[in-house]
Formats: sequence, C-alpha cells, structure tokens
Amino acid sequence: MTKTDPRPARMQATKAAAVEYRGTPFVGTEIREMPDGTGGTKLTFTGYASITEAPYELSDKFGQFEETIARNAFRRTLSTSPDINFLANHEGISLSRTRAGTLKLAEDATGLHVEAKLDPKRPDVQTIRSAIENRELDEMSFSFMVDPGGDHWNDEGTKRRITSVNMDRGADVSLVNFGASPWTGGRVDLRRLGWSDPVKVTSRLLSAGVRPPRPSPVAKSRPQRQTLSYYQAYIRMLRLRGK
Repeated sequence: MTKTDPRPARMQATKAAAVEYRGTPFVGTEIREMPDGTGGTKLTFTGYASITEAPYELSDKFGQFEETIARNAFRRTLSTSPDINFLANHEGISLSRTRAGTLKLAEDATGLHVEAKLDPKRPDVQTIRSAIENRELDEMSFSFMVDPGGDHWNDEGTKRRITSVNMDRGADVSLVNFGASPWTGGRVDLRRLGWSDPVKVTSRLLSAGVRPPRPSPVAKSRPQRQTLSYYQAYIRMLRLRGK
C-alpha cells in the first residue's frame, strides 16, 4: 500500500466528517393545500430526500469516486422513531418535525419519502411555497451520520456503498436551492469542501476571520482528535458565511 492509495485516506475522511449531506432534484414532489379539520388549511409537502440505488460521483484530491445509498439504508434509523427536522437549506427554524407529528419519513422502493405538514400562515412557509411553485426551489437534501460498519469500499477505494445511516437528533431533510451534480448536492458534502483536511480547515477559518479556541490540555494530548472536533464546531459558522 502506497501513500497515494486513496482507499485509507477516503475512509478516514468520511469518518472524520461527522455529518454528511446529499441531495437530489425533486422527485415525486407536490405541495398542496388541505383542510385541517377546524375550518382552516394546512399545506402538505411530499417528495423524496434521497434516491436509493442511484450511483453518483463525488470528488476529492484523488479525483472522482462513486457512491451509492443502498436500499434499506434508512430502515434502522427510521425504526427508532428518530427526531428529525424539515428545514430550508439545512438552516433556520424547523418547518415541521417528526417529534411534533408534522413530519413523516418512510423508505420505499424509490428512496426516503418525505411528507411534511406546513403552516401556511407562517411567512417562511409562504416564501417556500412561492419558491417551489415558481421552480426557484427544486431540490431536496438530507443530512446523516453513517452507522458503525454502515459503509463499504471496494479494494481500489473508488466505490463507496452506504448501507446504514443515523438521522436522529442533528440530522434533517431539507429543501435546497441547487445541487452540485445530477444526484448529489444541496449543501455540498464536507469532503468536497476539504473539511476533513485540518490544513484546509485552518486556512478557511483564518480567511473567514475566525480564530479557533485554544485547545484544552486533554485535547493537546490527542492532537488529531482535537483538530477534527473543535474545527467541526466552526463548520456551520463558515457555511452560514458562505465560505
């Protein structure tokens, strides 16, 4: 095994990215107004946040590699009644939520199906509805964490298959503006932005004017682990700044 072998580096990078993001253009998407039983109305949004068994390409410093979300990858996490939010661009106040009973997720032969009940009186929902109807929002995305042993690479490190994900508390399904490729996108995943490389992370932090906190004595004794942990805490800040 040589230093340029992409397999171990790619496996380490995907493990270092605590949360990953993938997206898909609208599939089976509909937003409709329905009576709420009290004389008012609710908006119901339906669509797919993930398409399973549809290979797509990602890029890193070694070039391109292929990734596939396997069918039944969501089975385990959905069986635990996970707490998941429905958001816009993976940010802001929840539009609907599984814990509140206003968001339902299910996996079928196509992928991860989403049904979200939205309050049409909310200004942000009105904006989203207009954007969908005007085709200004036309993709969905979901965030996830890979379960231990939930992904597999081929011997060459050129193909990754994700077989089990965790979406409880911290993950979401989201409406997004655009994606990076026909199947993947929304928020471009962390590896595409170099978040798994401490040198690149440091450069992005400094260019954004963000100074990382001083590492604790415990963190100093474990420099690699510390780097990946407290830099991860600044990822959201930089994403909000558009870096």
